Amino acid sequence: MTLEKNKAIVRRFNDAFNKNELEIFDDLFSPELVDVSFQLKQNITDIHKGFPDVYRPIVNIIAEGDRVWMYVNGTGTHTGEYHGIVPTGKKITFSGVVIFRIIDGKIVDIEAQLWDFMDLFKQLGAIEFTEIAKRIFPK
Repeated sequence: MTLEKNKAIVRRFNDAFNKNELEIFDDLFSPELVDVSFQLKQNITDIHKGFPDVYRPIVNIIAEGDRVWMYVNGTGTHTGEYHGIVPTGKKITFSGVVIFRIIDGKIVDIEAQLWDFMDLFKQLGAIEFTEIAKRIFPK
């Protein structure tokens, strides 16, 4: 597979995430997928229940060898329960990096997902920073 084809697979994965079309994953993933992110489909279902309008466009995508790095910035409105947090109606923003490994046109591994969950839960009002943390992280 070419690097561009590998990036196209990751773009298709992200489009399926945005549309909550999880059945597409069966075409994208190798049956031997090692899911290091813990129950990927359930996690995405939970995100869409909590933030039905969630959308995360790809900001940057890099491919080298059999790996593709995807950087996204997303938004969503908290209108459903998420991890036990009742709907707040708050609009949230988030960003993250996901690293995929692709062999023969199939995602065989999601090697890493880097998300700032502390910031997400802060936006939802589920956690509050101490005075020291407010000085360290003024945003």
